[in-house]
This record gives sequence, structure tokens and C-alpha cells, in this order.
Amino acid sequence: MIAVSSIDYAKSHSLRWTTSFESVSVSRRPPIQQGSIAVDFSAQLVRELPDLGVIEFPRPTLVGPDGWVITETGELLANHCWYGKNLRIPNRQSIPERKLNGVCLSRASEWASHIYSLFVLDCIPRFHLFEFAGYALDDVDWVYVPVPIGPNALDLLILNASSVGSQFLIPS
Repeated sequence: MIAVSSIDYAKSHSLRWTTSFESVSVSRRPPIQQGSIAVDFSAQLVRELPDLGVIEFPRPTLVGPDGWVITETGELLANHCWYGKNLRIPNRQSIPERKLNGVCLSRASEWASHIYSLFVLDCIPRFHLFEFAGYALDDVDWVYVPVPIGPNALDLLILNASSVGSQFLIPS
């Protein structure tokens, strides 16, 4: 399976990409050394955060509870999963897939279905990207969410969206 970035896929397939935030350089203070062993992991850290935004494309497949995004031509959108380009999807026939009609916003994220802090720190900010790109919940028919989802998490998902009911949410 080929792994590509959302921006590259949008460009190569003439799809709409809306940038929410432009790329930025990352500067970090040098680490404070404790003890006699010098350890510096800075070479392994990213030096620039990429553009963040929203891609619109027809007939994607959202796979499994983590919501891996597979395009209709079979590419994995690598920046939609924690593993990036290193993901090796097992036999896809063993992973449940669900086809939906209409527009779906994916809020799924690696491990957010069972680690609340990852839900709060990864899923919730994705909605900010969605809104900052000029979209609203009224623009979508479905929201793909990590499960199990507790009542507090559900409240965070539908905050400021009083017209949204539980039928609007699709469990991953």
C-alpha cells in the first residue's frame, strides 16, 4: 500500500485542500542535561510543522477504530495516522469497513477510543482545524468518532452544535 500526504494527494488528484494553518518552523531550547551521559534526540525531531488543513475527496474508506483514511485508489493518507508512512495494514478484509452516503467528518485518532487524554488532545483540536478552514457541522452528514465514547467526550464533540444528535455520530 502506498502512503501519501493529504496535500500531495489533493494536488495530484485535483482535489480541494483548504489550509487552516500555514507551515511553521519549530525552534526548541537545547535540552538540560541531567547526569554525566549526554543525550540529544533533537536530530530525530521535526524542524518544521507542515500546513494543516482539510481535504475533500470522494469515496474514502475509513478503516478500523483509528479511522485510517484509504483513498478510492488505495493510497493510505499517511498524515491521518500515528504511524505515518510506516503503517502496515494487515489483511483489510479482516478490518470492518462501513460505506456511507453523504459528507463525513472524521474525528477518529489513534488510541483515542480508549485513552481520554488522546481524545482531548487530538480529536478535539481537529474540529478547530475544520472550523478554521471555514466549515461547520451543518456542512456534514456524519461525524466518525472514536468509541467507546463517554458522556463527557460526547459533550465535547457536540459543543456549540445543538442540532447534532447521537444519530449524527458514527462509531469507529
